[in-house]
Amino acid sequence: MKLFAGFFNWLYQGSKIRLFLYQNFTLHFVSVKPFISCFLHGSQGMEKKAKKEFERLEFLGDAVIDLVIRDLLMKVYPSAEEGSLTKIKAQVVSRKELGRIANVIKLPKLVRVDPRIDVQQTSIFGNALEAIVGQLFLLKGYEKTDRVLKQFFSEHIAFDQLKNQIFNFKGVTIEWAQKNKKKWELEIQELPKNRYLATLFIDQQIQTVGVSSSKKSAEQKACRIFWEINEGY
Repeated sequence: MKLFAGFFNWLYQGSKIRLFLYQNFTLHFVSVKPFISCFLHGSQGMEKKAKKEFERLEFLGDAVIDLVIRDLLMKVYPSAEEGSLTKIKAQVVSRKELGRIANVIKLPKLVRVDPRIDVQQTSIFGNALEAIVGQLFLLKGYEKTDRVLKQFFSEHIAFDQLKNQIFNFKGVTIEWAQKNKKKWELEIQELPKNRYLATLFIDQQIQTVGVSSSKKSAEQKACRIFWEINEGY
């Protein structure tokens, strides 16, 4: 009876993994056996061979995600400076962010973890997501995996919000002005209640203004508005 119970349990788990892969990556797999180790955390009494496989897939998936995100950011932010891209990339591929995405797609419901482990203090589910990506790469190759992951991350990462938090709008605006031989100037005016007004001039013509509690933030706001208006120049 235990043999049959184990067999049907494996079939049930396999069907859930198959559905998970289709719902999140729109890929259908007749056999999900290659993915089984991705859903077994090393601390859950795994065999040495399975643990090694999990860690190898995690290692590969980490590299694949890094490359896909770098390429995606180049397309999402075509005029971003290297420094801004590096900051955004670091946030997107962080353990915290991958863990958040793993929770959104309900990966914790499928990953078997030793109940004695405090999953809130670990990166277990982010690691599992990386392992899954690693296996996708091995089975589907880079071109297919790249296309699937770009769609996946575009659905789960608010790139516009990241842009407003990290993007160096002042730097991009200055770069644009210099490239197009435009004279630029940012004028700061102090307002009541510790507020500042930044006015952006291009060729001595007022373009945009930004108001904030700091001079730097006001400048960024004025340049952000200008850049959003002129993006694509």
